[in-house]
Amino acid sequence: MSTMNSVSINIPEEDLTEINNAIATLKAKLSPYLIAITPAERQTVPKMSDGTIPFVEKAMDYAREDAQFLPPTLIWMKSIKIGMRLRTWSQCLGISSK
Repeated sequence: MSTMNSVSINIPEEDLTEINNAIATLKAKLSPYLIAITPAERQTVPKMSDGTIPFVEKAMDYAREDAQFLPPTLIWMKSIKIGMRLRTWSQCLGISSK
C-alpha cells in the first residue's frame, strides 16, 4: 500500500513575508507585558496550568454572576483575564517569559 501526500499547500512568498511581519509585530507589542521572573520568584507565584484554568474560569463566572458575595476590594478578576490572554498569545507565538 503506497502513501500519497494528499495535502499540497503553496503559500506565496509575499503572503509568508506578511505573516512573518505580523508575528514580529505581535511579539514586539506583547513583549513589554511579559515579564521574566527568577526561579525563586516562580516558586512564590500561584500556578495556573491546563488543569486549573477551567476551574479559574468557572470561579470567575460565578463571581460575575454573584458579585454581591465578593468583597468590594477584590479586583483580581481583570488581572486574571489579562494574564490568561497573554498566556494564550505567548504560547501561540512561541514567546517565552522564562
